[in-house]
Amino acid sequence: MSEEQTPKAPRSGSNYLTPMAILMAGILIAVAVVVKDNSQILGLKSPEPQTTETAVAQNPAPSAPKPLPALFADVDLGTSAIEGNKDAPVTMVEVSDYECPYCKRHALTGAGPEIKSKYIDTGQIKLAFINYPLSFHDPAATKEAETAACVRAQGGDAAFFKFYTKLFETSAGNGAGIEDVKLYDLATQVGVNSTAVKSCVTAGTKKESVAEDLAKINTIDQNLRTQVADLIAKGEVDSSWADQVGIGTPTFFVGKSSDTGTIKGEWISGAQPISEFDKVIEKYL
Repeated sequence: MSEEQTPKAPRSGSNYLTPMAILMAGILIAVAVVVKDNSQILGLKSPEPQTTETAVAQNPAPSAPKPLPALFADVDLGTSAIEGNKDAPVTMVEVSDYECPYCKRHALTGAGPEIKSKYIDTGQIKLAFINYPLSFHDPAATKEAETAACVRAQGGDAAFFKFYTKLFETSAGNGAGIEDVKLYDLATQVGVNSTAVKSCVTAGTKKESVAEDLAKINTIDQNLRTQVADLIAKGEVDSSWADQVGIGTPTFFVGKSSDTGTIKGEWISGAQPISEFDKVIEKYL
């Protein structure tokens, strides 16, 4: 008897569905491609490529701080020592402290000597000196200012400016001061009676005049700060200028000379190079 074979089972459902699954997958892929290239089908808008101009417009570079315009102050020369031609068309006011290292640099190796040879000695400007002894350089700064005023009382403006140079050459600065023997010897070196100078200083003869200079410059300092505060309030300058404007040493004002003894001076701050002084001085010549 031959072996009886087991009859074959009908094909399962999976065998019939495989071709159908492949077909459906192909349809879905085709639809995805069409939608990708035509996103409007789904009501979407594809982002446009970002040009350089678009990127700059969306991400603008930070704006530079608004520059500070020229600031001016009415400066009363009073009885200040004057160097140069009294009838010069332009006046420069120097506000200084004999113990200030930046003032020393200006006076000896900075723009000071160049201003003298280029403008003062040629009669184009005159220089007026106003004391501004800083409290953290005292008592040396105030004593030297009073001594210089006493030298001027003995020898006039010429002796004063010689003594001005001697003070900066001799003092170590930053409040170190000059011992009395050397200080009064400097007076002798510029041709005045050192004993008379010492008596003037000891008696406090010039104390009031130095204090008046200090008060005058403090008033101008407040005026400059007010000008900047107003500019900031109007949005005309950056607020950071509020901490950068004020009277330090040295400070300068340059303007047309006046018969009234008061000039409308343009503010220059610090021991600037000669090029910065040239820019301002040339405007008034």
